[in-house]
Amino acid sequence: MRTMPGWAWYAVAAASVLLTGWALDKLLCWCELRGWISYRLTPRQQRSLGAAAFQIESLLQPSKRHVYEMKQQAEVYREADDEGGDPPADSKA
Repeated sequence: MRTMPGWAWYAVAAASVLLTGWALDKLLCWCELRGWISYRLTPRQQRSLGAAAFQIESLLQPSKRHVYEMKQQAEVYREADDEGGDPPADSKA
């Protein structure tokens, strides 16, 4: 019986790792298309570390909460302008 050279074992191992990763990716995409999970096909909202820190700070210092709410409201108006729509009906402006 003939044995494989050492480099062949590494090639087989690398190929099996790549095949397993590809199969796992396909399985996770299939699950995402069924709505079971959020994997890589659905776009995610970009959040920064600074926004998270500001959220925590606004809970600890309520005076800064107003500033954060105004920034969120301005972002809604900006999105409405980009889409060509009217601002939300509950606006005070």
